[in-house]
Amino acid sequence: MAAAEPYTNQSGGVLFLLILANNLIATILILVLGVAFGIVPFFGVLSNGLVLGILWRHAAEIEGYGNAALEVFLHGVFEVPALLLTASYGLWIGMTAIRRARGRKVLPIEGQMKHALRKYVEIILPLLVLTAAIETVLVIKAVS
Repeated sequence: MAAAEPYTNQSGGVLFLLILANNLIATILILVLGVAFGIVPFFGVLSNGLVLGILWRHAAEIEGYGNAALEVFLHGVFEVPALLLTASYGLWIGMTAIRRARGRKVLPIEGQMKHALRKYVEIILPLLVLTAAIETVLVIKAVS
């Protein structure tokens, strides 16, 4: 699996932390930078879907469509919902920024950000931990 190459020399625990840190940084940026009129969440989802599609196609050519679909399914069960929830909150905050820029009366962005961050910790963070665990197992399996 080509996507696993940067992680092949890492132990399981380090690998898990690297994957988790990567996903945390990406999703937090998508959430917080939603304030920039929702541009970052939109392109975050778009680029993730594009990369996932390219990796699936590559894996399908090497391992067959069934094995590739299983890997994408296992990978996407938790990460895709986490990404979509994060982007949804980022877009929500971005829409508020757009409304405010147009002079409309809106709720304070700070309150929305606090709500979004609370939901991030309650819902998205656990999904990302599960994702990192699954990806760790898949990478270890791929390099063995």
